[in-house]
Amino acid sequence: MTTIAEKQPKYAAIAGELRQRIQSGELQVGDQLPTFDEMCENYGVTPTTVVRVYGLLEQEELVERLHGRGIFVAEQKRKITGNIGIIGSKDFHRQHTNYYNRLMQGMEKAARRSRQHLLSLGTDLDWEPDSLAKVDGVLIIGIDQVETLIEEIPGTTPVVSVLIAAQNVPSVTADDYQGAKLAVQYLLDHHHRRIACLVEETPILPRRRLAGYQDAMLAAGIKIDPQWMRVAGCPENAKNGESTTQLYMDWGRAQMQQWLRHGWDKADCTAIFVQNEAAAFGVMQVLQEEEIKVPQQLSIIGFDGTDLCNYISPSLCAVQVPLAEIGAKAVELLYQQIQGTVQEAHSVVIPPKINGGGSVTFAP
Repeated sequence: MTTIAEKQPKYAAIAGELRQRIQSGELQVGDQLPTFDEMCENYGVTPTTVVRVYGLLEQEELVERLHGRGIFVAEQKRKITGNIGIIGSKDFHRQHTNYYNRLMQGMEKAARRSRQHLLSLGTDLDWEPDSLAKVDGVLIIGIDQVETLIEEIPGTTPVVSVLIAAQNVPSVTADDYQGAKLAVQYLLDHHHRRIACLVEETPILPRRRLAGYQDAMLAAGIKIDPQWMRVAGCPENAKNGESTTQLYMDWGRAQMQQWLRHGWDKADCTAIFVQNEAAAFGVMQVLQEEEIKVPQQLSIIGFDGTDLCNYISPSLCAVQVPLAEIGAKAVELLYQQIQGTVQEAHSVVIPPKINGGGSVTFAP
């Protein structure tokens, strides 16, 4: 006998269990549900209770009664709300940086074209499943453990992962690995061969950028000295009101200050690849304070390439991530799912490019 919680009427609890099995995809369209006799035996209830269970699910259009045959899972008829939900990382929700602003601009432009509205549902740690009733689909933005989050979303809800590739749902990402290779090649073209690298050790995107750096150096026949690489821990948690940009600037400053005190002289590098532009800004500040001239003594190349790169001196050379294009494409793919025109999960990878700047010159 199947047991159910006693905190609510039996018919509601049983209906809730069946509803969850249907929405999770465990029960597929066309699957036959247990007969009245089987329901009575499985749950220890009366036929009247079973009538109420199936009556409730019929009202919700989750099941349909085929006379003479039984009760079957019905094809889901989504009620269109005109809203696209967003579940973002903490960084996405923490005082939007230029990085996420550019992404949002692309998303908002595409949403206007399809007459959709963007609605924040929270972060991966605090969103409420009930909020899915307010939206037609969900964009998941910048979350490393995206597959874990997707498991919590009913299979009937259209989903697109943005910036992080995911299995079994469409994804729109930049080619961070290729972007790092482009950065190294740009430095090689400027006759640099002793190229340092500063990245975080755990998030997915920095790891891909690190792999691109390593493979590009290997392809150029350059053996990387371990002293050229600083693979550091993640920044400390942001203080109240602190932007992600400031968080990574502080991280870049701290890492470069420690590196200058311990090991930088032995590295003897003429250029450095930094995992993102904000960290690169912090590195540049420290170098200027230490009277190490950029780019005459050390060239710097970053990643992301937003407008902020042009507001420092010298301007930062960076790999430019096509954020607005990524945001627009993600909304387009989600809207196609909502309209039922996308049948299989697939990924779209948009190539980055080099945004030149004054922080790189030819090797001394």
